[in-house]
Amino acid sequence: GASDPYVIIRCEGQKVRSVVHKSTCSPAFNTKAVFYRKKSSRPISIEIYNSNVLTDSFLGQVTLAAEQGRVQKTLHLKDKGDRQDNDLPGTVTLSIETSSVLTSF
Repeated sequence: GASDPYVIIRCEGQKVRSVVHKSTCSPAFNTKAVFYRKKSSRPISIEIYNSNVLTDSFLGQVTLAAEQGRVQKTLHLKDKGDRQDNDLPGTVTLSIETSSVLTSF
């Protein structure tokens, strides 16, 4: 059945949450965030959840290192914690732009 998914992007203790997309299995989140990073070696995580009345359910996540420049990737959703080696149904396509020049955005 259809889900009510939303995404949380986490970077160095900061997070950005998208709006909930109602009744879809193929959301286009188009969520944008700017993070001013001190430790660029730390990964960025993207977590996808299904919004529910009582408690939201985890649908999958991806974790990636920031590469300099503009990058577009499609990644398979993974489980969390000690089960991160497990692929979950679905993919996420994302674009990331990383720069050490503060005025580039």
